[in-house]
Amino acid sequence: MKPALFVFAILLPFFSLAQKLNIDATISGLADDTKVVLNDLENPVEPVAQAVSKNGSFHLAGKLEGPSLLGLMIGKDLKTAIFLGNENVKILGSVNDDPDNWKYTGSRTQIDFMNFQNDFVPKFQALNLLAQRIQMGDEKAKPALDSSIDMLQNDIDDFIKTRPSSPVSTLVVLSTIGLTEDIALLEKRVNLLTTEATGNVFGGHLKKRLLMRNLMSWGVWHSIFRRQM
Repeated sequence: MKPALFVFAILLPFFSLAQKLNIDATISGLADDTKVVLNDLENPVEPVAQAVSKNGSFHLAGKLEGPSLLGLMIGKDLKTAIFLGNENVKILGSVNDDPDNWKYTGSRTQIDFMNFQNDFVPKFQALNLLAQRIQMGDEKAKPALDSSIDMLQNDIDDFIKTRPSSPVSTLVVLSTIGLTEDIALLEKRVNLLTTEATGNVFGGHLKKRLLMRNLMSWGVWHSIFRRQM
């Protein structure tokens, strides 16, 4: 066997392993024979992977079309959302802790997703509270809501600029698309994203939403133009 072919033959199992999602988890306090299910939250018909725990550990193996938002269910009580691709991931935690706070290594995407949750979820919750106050007739909440949205727009831009290749940045743009009517701003954000960031189901959703926004905008201006004729 030629040296190059010999090296390739040695590395082939590692390449094959990297093309699949492999999760090795150690969860202290986890009872034996606990059922573990991993679902694609965008297509939960068939589980991505299933396992049964033993000695506080479990292994999940599956194949994803691309980076995906997944639901990890351990028994009946432990549930969390994780954002992974075909990677080798390790999870370390305890049944007494919130799964969102477990330690995840081996996935840059999951780290970005955890940063997104920590940074944005509290701000989304604050916006919802202000919107509820406005609905109840509290006019003083309107300036606070506008100010909070403006600050959030800056946070969105900062997140994307520092993570232009992350699929989570695509999720950030998609999940906040309703906060602005500025199509130019949305397109600017999308143009910052690399194909690595948009080559997933959320990238497809984002393209459709932008297309609808552009069509609606054109329809409004076309209607105004016709009325002025």
